[in-house]
Amino acid sequence: MLSSLLNKTFETSISQKDFCIYSGFGNLIHKCKARSFQNHQISKTNLGFVTNNYSIKRYFTQSPEIQHLINIRDKYSILEEVKTNNKQNEEIQLLPRDVPLIPLLVRPLFPGVTVQTILPHQEITKYKNAAFFFIKDLYLKNDLEQINETIQKALQPKKSIKQILSGLFGSEQNEGNITKNFSNVGTLARVNPTNVFYSSMQLPTCTGLERVKILKVIPNKKFFLVKVDTIDGNNGFDGEKYQNNGALNSENIKLYKAKIFSLLQELSTKNPFFQTNLEYVIKNIKKIPLHSLLDLSCSITTATGTDLQDILETDPLHERFFKVEKLLQDELKICEIRQSIMKRVSAQLSEQQKKIYLEKQMKEIKSELGIEGKGNWDIIMKLRDQMEGKKYPEHAKEAIEEQLKKLSQLNVSSLEFNTTRNYLNWLIRLPWCTYKKENLDISLAKKILDEDHYGLHDVKRRILEFIAVGNLRGSLHGKILCLVGPPGTGKTSIGKSLSRALDREFFRYSLGGLSDTSALKGFKRTYIGALPGLFIQGMKNLKTSNPVFVLDEIDKLGVSHKGDPSSALLEALDPEQNSEFLDHYLDVSYDLSKVLFVMTANVTNTIPRPLLDRMEVIRISGYVEEEKLQIAKQYLIPKVRKETGIKENEVEITENAIRSLIRDYCREAGVRNLEKNLEKIHRKVAYQIASTKSNSSDSMDVNTTSQKQQVEVRVEGKQQEEDKQQKQQLKNQKIIVDEKDLQQYLGKAIFLGDRIFKKTGVGVVTGLSWSNFGGALSYIESIKTEFDEFEEINETSQKSNTQKKKKLKKKGSHKITGQLGEVMQESSQIAYTFSKKFLRKVQPNNNFLEQSCIHTHCPVGAIPKDGPSAGVTIVSSLISLALQKPLKEDFAMTGEITLSGKVLPVGGIKEKVLAARRSGIKQLIFPKENQRDWFELEDYITNGITPHFVQKYQDIYKIIFD
Repeated sequence: MLSSLLNKTFETSISQKDFCIYSGFGNLIHKCKARSFQNHQISKTNLGFVTNNYSIKRYFTQSPEIQHLINIRDKYSILEEVKTNNKQNEEIQLLPRDVPLIPLLVRPLFPGVTVQTILPHQEITKYKNAAFFFIKDLYLKNDLEQINETIQKALQPKKSIKQILSGLFGSEQNEGNITKNFSNVGTLARVNPTNVFYSSMQLPTCTGLERVKILKVIPNKKFFLVKVDTIDGNNGFDGEKYQNNGALNSENIKLYKAKIFSLLQELSTKNPFFQTNLEYVIKNIKKIPLHSLLDLSCSITTATGTDLQDILETDPLHERFFKVEKLLQDELKICEIRQSIMKRVSAQLSEQQKKIYLEKQMKEIKSELGIEGKGNWDIIMKLRDQMEGKKYPEHAKEAIEEQLKKLSQLNVSSLEFNTTRNYLNWLIRLPWCTYKKENLDISLAKKILDEDHYGLHDVKRRILEFIAVGNLRGSLHGKILCLVGPPGTGKTSIGKSLSRALDREFFRYSLGGLSDTSALKGFKRTYIGALPGLFIQGMKNLKTSNPVFVLDEIDKLGVSHKGDPSSALLEALDPEQNSEFLDHYLDVSYDLSKVLFVMTANVTNTIPRPLLDRMEVIRISGYVEEEKLQIAKQYLIPKVRKETGIKENEVEITENAIRSLIRDYCREAGVRNLEKNLEKIHRKVAYQIASTKSNSSDSMDVNTTSQKQQVEVRVEGKQQEEDKQQKQQLKNQKIIVDEKDLQQYLGKAIFLGDRIFKKTGVGVVTGLSWSNFGGALSYIESIKTEFDEFEEINETSQKSNTQKKKKLKKKGSHKITGQLGEVMQESSQIAYTFSKKFLRKVQPNNNFLEQSCIHTHCPVGAIPKDGPSAGVTIVSSLISLALQKPLKEDFAMTGEITLSGKVLPVGGIKEKVLAARRSGIKQLIFPKENQRDWFELEDYITNGITPHFVQKYQDIYKIIFD
């Protein structure tokens, strides 16, 4: 039936007429012509293309017969045959029908648009048609890396579409749940095979035909088959259905087309990509249906796939128009922004090219005239080449250009030429706007700090908090850290670890003894050999403006007639000022605000107060024996073994030997001496191993001079036994250093014990003190001198006022020795005055302190001592002497005393507890306000020690005497 109608129609009406086919290839609408209609038959090439588009709704010239044929198709929806000139029958199947499902990852396909794509399976080409559906919310469910990885897998041969979708959505995709991942509306497309291949896979062209929806999913092993149905049908895209509708009539259609046309025309002036598509639109604006114009406009924009899919699904047509209009307006704004950026870039490039061209001309002119030699211009061009690709702040760029202009006018042989050239080298090579990307990962920083240092939990926690704040802010600046602690506790190495954790460059400079401000802020360029200060030199060497600067020994700055370096540091360290740090040599402000400054010091009382106020102090206490043991095992011994070239199986230092080494040779707060003694042991072991390998008959004698004196009194049999053991060790190539062998390698023990008095007697009290080297025991001993002093007292007789008597009365006195500072001397006077008052209260009849000459001494007089923390210790010594009663054993105390008897808090609690722990003292007396410091200590420090917290001396008296 359809065949006869077609023959009849073409027989009467379109033998020589033109008809348009919207093929969609490359977004163009092609005009085709029926070239041969012999014997009233239609060419298969043209008519077959039309009839194989399934909807048969193509856009011929307005012929009533053809339109009548289309209406018959839409009314009956039947299958017919078309007889071609070669007598072959071709079957046309109308929708709904079964087609393969193709997922679209980036953008949906519009009707009339042709794309070249890779099909999930090559057998899809046999179907000649496929349904393209956009995956909804793809970029909300997956990150870009996963999507790219899935696309790469899709390019692999024999990869099924089910596996691809499973990679995107994380679950097995089957016929039951496939439709929920796709948009509601897709596009039916014709698959046209080509001769283009990619990785042995054919790349066919797919031309969109019309919008469809999924009715049913049909099971298939290799890919998904779906039954689709048209959404468009004959819904009036040609204007017929909406002629009686106020929303979309023929006049509205013309207005809509004109609006879209004007937007496309404006876009074509700003983006050449739109010009090709606009040429045809201008010629065929009356013939192109509105919905086809909208589809064409959407396909050439840079909109996201989600926005395009929303337009594809929009009905009715006038609402789709408003969305496309907004889309084109947004595209127009993007083009305007892009055009303005290109104009600015082009202007800058033109200015630079003009400058370079004029400079080259000037160079050649001067060369021809002989005014200047080529030398200075060659240098200027080299300097400009060094500037290529670098960013400079505006004020620095102005200074460079000014100096370059000056250099061009100087003679090469002049002295000022070299000075200006050196100055320019500094200005150009400085990393003005170069910043290394830092790593603010807290877990990585914690790992690096634990790798480099054992213990120091408080310090590590504070540093990690500092990094955490930087992580939230996005950068680290505005803080200056000051690590304060005894020597050898790892202050400088902590700064180096912080640099490694942040992935920043590291720069270290020692300020000890520095007394010239020019070393920090540079010399004026008028001096011969002038150079910038250490901050600018560090920036140039590191080639970055955000390094970690570690300034050691800031507490040992000097002062001279050349200036005060601490005042010069204020500008560099103050976060409010260092963004415009002015070096005397540069004479151009430099930004130091991104530099992380880490200071190190042993004490804070020698740091100037204005400088200390700008720093955040982090205190590092000494190490206990357990910490030193682990540090020696995990860090020092492997390091020393590597430096001396000794293998792990050649020497072994036992744990008892390390503990004895710590107790008897290395009692300082740090581990520097411990490392030195370990190096000494390994050097002597290395000599023994080297001597054995060279087949030396005599082994090394590791005895020191003191040991050689003991050899004379040794028993001959014992000596032979030791020599035999030593030879056996050398033979086995495994030298074991035990506790008893330390004297052979290191000599006699240095420390025999902090406890000078094994048992304290009357007038002897154990105190706790703090120094730059950590905590220590400090004894106070008091005695009564043999000779008392007397004073004369005049008395008047009761019988006669004129008669007088002379009477001698004992006079009390007190003196203290031991190389004491002013603060400690004042503290002793306060203690003596309070002791007399307190003694009268405890024993009113006891006049010992008032009538006796007492001498108080602090042993180890060669060591200077100062501070108020010995106040309660001196009072206890005087009271013990007055009462002739010794204190309870195993007690030590610290605290400042007042005239009223209050005990004030002191510092260095951790160091003092460590000193007591080393000496085996179990009972400690602290001021009440130091209780918070006690609870901040680690358990392994406080275990086995009983603290007593007091507020006044009466509490101490009850503890040690009652």
